[in-house]
Amino acid sequence: MRTAQTFMEQSVQESAPSIAMATPSNEEGPDTTAATSQMSKPESKPEKKKRPNFKENPTQFITLIADKDNAGVKFGVHKDFACHYSPVLEAAFNSDFTEGQTQSYNFPEYEADVIRALVEWIYTQKISGITSRPIPGGNSS
Repeated sequence: MRTAQTFMEQSVQESAPSIAMATPSNEEGPDTTAATSQMSKPESKPEKKKRPNFKENPTQFITLIADKDNAGVKFGVHKDFACHYSPVLEAAFNSDFTEGQTQSYNFPEYEADVIRALVEWIYTQKISGITSRPIPGGNSS
């Protein structure tokens, strides 16, 4: 059975835009005025989703699993919050994929501290304990 993660990875690869390189030319070519004017039109802003709260679905939870080195550390998160702040999790949990059926999402490449930070961000939009340090060989200015 396909998981949402493999589906998302495949979708990104298939939908990646190809970039055409334009070279200046003195030759007259096709009229691109219409295409240029369409590209310069401002896009309409997507409708902003209502911030989740604990009143609507207070007992509907999903499980995020930090599984690096088969650790299997589980984090319970309110589904409304996870889906509101992550389109990937929303697509996974509201689908017929494995994640949608089990209401759990496995992160095999991440340790518990990373998923703990994700959970903190889902609820607060802040991550504590982040310190900056200089990049070796980087510019210090």
